[in-house]
Amino acid sequence: MKTLKTITAIALFAAAAGASAQHRHPGYLYPGDTGLYVSADVGSSSQSGPSPAATKGRAAGLTLGYNINRQWAFETTVLDLGQRYDTVPGLGLINWTSQAASVSAVARVEIPHNLDLSAKLGIASTTIDIAGLGTTATVSGTGWVLGLGADYRLNRHWSVRTNFDIYPDFAGSTDPMTVVTVGLKYRF
Repeated sequence: MKTLKTITAIALFAAAAGASAQHRHPGYLYPGDTGLYVSADVGSSSQSGPSPAATKGRAAGLTLGYNINRQWAFETTVLDLGQRYDTVPGLGLINWTSQAASVSAVARVEIPHNLDLSAKLGIASTTIDIAGLGTTATVSGTGWVLGLGADYRLNRHWSVRTNFDIYPDFAGSTDPMTVVTVGLKYRF
């Protein structure tokens, strides 16, 4: 039910993106409206796990995107979602690392005072590498990524951004991965 609400909110946000920026001259392209951008992001990731101690991890990633116009962009993101540890009674220490790579369509709404709000919908390839109990294993999957974000433009090229992303079926499990990041974005 929570995922359905998130998808509905993103769909409504994307629909509103088409109606944004009416105060601008329609034929003029403003700095940052089109072209490539890159972003480096850091933050935290959270996934349900066998115990509360194992749920949190760090997150770090890089994004390469292309602004088609003021309202739409495509981006690809690669994230390292950290390492987690858990002690299973009678079995010992288990640790796992998580990664994600995604391609997404991004809808933006410009708000005055250098602020853009965005919604993301994409496809992600996700992986969990598990080590412990004298063995290693890799579990991977492909699924959706949903996200909301905000960019504060510092000047023509630089922005500070924050993102909240959800991977509903991370590595094929029913335990969603939630990622919150803050980063620095450069528009070429």
